[in-house]
Amino acid sequence: MSDRGSMFSIKSSSKSVVMLSVALVLGSTLSHATSVSAADISGCANKKTGILRVSKVCKPSEYSIVWSQDGVGAKGATGAIGATGATGATGATGLTGATGATGATGAAGATSTVKGDTGATGAKGATGDTGATGTVGKYAIVALTDNAATLTAAQLVNNTLFNIITMGSARALTMDTGPNIALAYTGEVLGSSFEFAIWNRGAAIATLTASATATLTGTGDVGAGKIVKFLCMFTTITSGAEVVACQSFNV
Repeated sequence: MSDRGSMFSIKSSSKSVVMLSVALVLGSTLSHATSVSAADISGCANKKTGILRVSKVCKPSEYSIVWSQDGVGAKGATGAIGATGATGATGATGLTGATGATGATGAAGATSTVKGDTGATGAKGATGDTGATGTVGKYAIVALTDNAATLTAAQLVNNTLFNIITMGSARALTMDTGPNIALAYTGEVLGSSFEFAIWNRGAAIATLTASATATLTGTGDVGAGKIVKFLCMFTTITSGAEVVACQSFNV
């Protein structure tokens, strides 16, 4: 049985009478304290003298009592929330966990039939080694007699020096046609070139003549004792209608 909030008189050791408002708890035995809230205070009162002491275990000569810290009055209003405290220092970095096991290889994806974008242009390669120096001024020699002659395509494209050894009177020299020269040249492109020279060692003039498909700019005359060089270039490369244009240079 318990009786909270009862008024009772207790005589102190100085024989004064004190009026207290307490929560009196009577157990089935007076030697053990009744279970109380963490917010309450347990104590003991001497049955004869009324002297109080704080304790959770009472003697047989004492009553077990409990003081409620809440009291019997109305509960006050909740106070305002306090300001947020300063952020605590960052804790030390934890140890790195062990490396997990390698996962199984995934299944191969489907083969795509879509063509990918063109890749970027690669870097320029290193410059190749310099080629061997070509032979300078080396001509294939073709001797001409004291007659009119046609300079064949094979002779013209072979870096030829036409050497007229003897000539008593003026003679005409004719260039082969553009299509024939293209057949002898092999692999010509627009701008492909070749050269030849005429050395007149006779006593009369030799004259190189042009045609519709082997044209000539400058004089075609090669005077007695003179050497004239001719530089030629493909200006038309239509198959079967090739045109070669030549320019004379007196040496």
